Order: sequence, then structure tokens, then C-alpha cells
Amino acid sequence: MTFINPQYPKSKLTGKIIGCGMEVHDILGNGSQEVIYQRSLVSVLL
Repeated sequence: MTFINPQYPKSKLTGKIIGCGMEVHDILGNGSQEVIYQRSLVSVLL
């Protein structure tokens, strides 16, 4: 899934960040504490 709109200069970066967030959510699902999502997102981004 792509979230890129060439009209916006930072769209490519924003799309990557949103994609990583969605990947973390797909793996963890609902109901975890926010700190768990934060740490997981950092590990996906690195």
C-alpha cells in the first residue's frame, strides 16, 4: 500500500512512516500499551 502524493514534498517520507505504523499495528493488533507500540515502531524504523 502506498501513501505517496507527489503534490506534497515530504509525502514519500510520510508514506514510509505510516506504512511502518500500519505494519506494527498488523503484528501487535489492538489493546497493547502505547509504550509497546512506540518501541516496536522504533525497531521497525531501524
